[in-house]
Amino acid sequence: MITEIVLNPLMNTTIHQFKYTLRCKPRELFKALYRPVLLENWIADEVRFDEETQEYTFFWGDFSEKAILLVRDERKKIIQWKWLGRDNKAHEYVRISLSKPDTEGYVDIYIEDFCEEGQELSLKQEWDRNLQYLEEMFP
Repeated sequence: MITEIVLNPLMNTTIHQFKYTLRCKPRELFKALYRPVLLENWIADEVRFDEETQEYTFFWGDFSEKAILLVRDERKKIIQWKWLGRDNKAHEYVRISLSKPDTEGYVDIYIEDFCEEGQELSLKQEWDRNLQYLEEMFP
């Protein structure tokens, strides 16, 4: 895994870029990035989708957070989420993109996410844990 940290001094946040590699079919992996039933296997305890508002609600124990899907490009294999509420800033998002598989079926997953200064290690650990769960979906 490669991690790149870019400090944005004007926003007091850091942009993190992570790279993971999984052996799987990109089409199946891409579905796991936006389908609620599949998101529950790797990123949250429960995920609900409201067709009317197009909002996803992610649940972790007693805590929940809403998000909307800003980009879902199946051809380019890019997903971009925007968390709603709290003190999320307009410029912050989570973007996940997939490479084309190599000759052995390995796909690179590129993640771009934000956090407050000083929370970098926590964010990295969270993505490491999430990607372990995601990897288990593709034995």
